[in-house]
Amino acid sequence: MIWLRTFLLGLGFMSIQVVWPLYDSFVTLYYQEWISSGLVVGLLMAMDNFLGLTLQPYVGALSDQTRTRLGRRVPYLVAGAPVAALFLALIPFAREAGLWPLVGAAVGLNLAMASFRSPTVALMPDVIPPYLRSQANGIINWMGALGAALALLLGSQLYPRDPRLPFAAAAALLVAVALVFLFGIREPAVPQGGDPEGERPQGLWAAARSLARGLVDPQARRLLLAVAFWSGAFQGTSTWFTTFATQHLGLDEGDATFSLLFFTGALLLFALPAGWLGGRLGRRPTMAVGAALMAIGVAAVWFAGSAAEAAEDPWPLRLALLAAGTGHSLMVVQTYPALVQMAPPGQTGAYTGLYYIVSQIGGILAPPVFGQLRDWLGWAGVFAATVLCLLVASATALTVRGAEALLTPEPGKTDGRRPGSAVF
Repeated sequence: MIWLRTFLLGLGFMSIQVVWPLYDSFVTLYYQEWISSGLVVGLLMAMDNFLGLTLQPYVGALSDQTRTRLGRRVPYLVAGAPVAALFLALIPFAREAGLWPLVGAAVGLNLAMASFRSPTVALMPDVIPPYLRSQANGIINWMGALGAALALLLGSQLYPRDPRLPFAAAAALLVAVALVFLFGIREPAVPQGGDPEGERPQGLWAAARSLARGLVDPQARRLLLAVAFWSGAFQGTSTWFTTFATQHLGLDEGDATFSLLFFTGALLLFALPAGWLGGRLGRRPTMAVGAALMAIGVAAVWFAGSAAEAAEDPWPLRLALLAAGTGHSLMVVQTYPALVQMAPPGQTGAYTGLYYIVSQIGGILAPPVFGQLRDWLGWAGVFAATVLCLLVASATALTVRGAEALLTPEPGKTDGRRPGSAVF
């Protein structure tokens, strides 16, 4: 039963991850047909990050207080995914109609996607017991990576035939997943994290104030700090990598994009092992090792890229990206289960919102900061800042307590297994 639940939850995350590669790949080009300013195009494309700071966390906290026949989280996806599918399918038609119809379709898509992402992610700790959340999150992240790869495949194969086809296919997947959640997901009356009768869930900003004032376990604040540094390192470097590879290394755009697949593809290879390691060895050491390994990989990217023959033989660069992506996999699979493990009863959605606030801050601040470092110090400044952020994230993760879930299905009964070693 847990296998089936995890697979269904993974479908929800996969449908979300299918949308953004298509959106990022093609809508940027559509805007440039009408707008010459890169700054304006960049601001329009950052819309999802701004909503990640506002609407998305708010809806996550709101879902804590939602009570319907379908449950707390499912109604948001069932209502939001079809609306998102409609606007996604309309984008290529809006492009032909003009700039403002295109902006309107993009705004509608972003609003609809932001309305159900946090509740969809927060559903995992509601239906998966604490001692299996690292493994489950590994499977879910693997399915998300598969969704992103599927989006790139749809774009490359269907777009040349008809630009509307990949958008229509992704929209159909969103509707199909909404139907699966409507008929296939039954939320428990009492979430796995607990929801004592009479305990009123906190809102997002109340939870944030509690964290800032130390009224909630300060370990959550340490974990969020580690997430902030890790997310900033990831967002800042990934934003500038293609520019680094083409302008500094002399790779063409195709080789640069192919090289970057070694980083993103690592999540497909290592998301499942990362989930197993988090359950077996513990989330805290796995996070710390992941951030440190990513730092080593990023440093190796700089040294491999600095070699004179990097453009002629990019494979050392690609292997370094694979190492960095492996560390990223170890980190990303553990952080969310670790944070919701610390959430007080009834506040999973609020803590999910806090997780996205911290992640989105990295996505907004890191690219321009790293860009300024490039202007001041050259590319060495970008890579040095990335390594420093990751080492801070690793050291901070090591100080976190309370991230582990060592409970067995029945307290006191291990069924011959060491606590925390449960597998599907």
